[in-house]
Amino acid sequence: MALIHDFYLVPKDVMLNKDIVSYMDSIKESAVGNVKIHDDLILYMNDTLKWVPSKCTPFTKRFNEMGLDYYAMTILDEDSTTTLKDVLLGWRMIFASAPKEITLTGMYILSDDQEDGEYEKNIFDKDEVLEQLDALIAFIIEVEKHGHKIYHLGI
Repeated sequence: MALIHDFYLVPKDVMLNKDIVSYMDSIKESAVGNVKIHDDLILYMNDTLKWVPSKCTPFTKRFNEMGLDYYAMTILDEDSTTTLKDVLLGWRMIFASAPKEITLTGMYILSDDQEDGEYEKNIFDKDEVLEQLDALIAFIIEVEKHGHKIYHLGI
């Protein structure tokens, strides 16, 4: 099963439920859009995503509110938009120059004997990657215009 990061665009006037399960359900139910991005792509871009100011939810407490909370929820709001848009537009420009099949270097995997290993080769369809980035950039524009929020639900 592939690991996926979900991004939900939620209107600013939505009231979210108070307990964690209902909170996540209310995010999904009230969202006006959803973008799914494969974990391997998020990991590839992660160093630059750490530059983005973000907020934790009432259920998650992080010391440094920058980037995405990998395992839990992250709130991206008006404070996040400038940096997040710049980062995603940069990646979009890079991936637009790629061939139809994008091969990215992934994690280092040890062999069974734990002595040798190699880097994973993660393959993505260029058009799918660009569509996902475009959709997330469109979410950012909605946040800028209307004060909505983007909720990231980690793996």
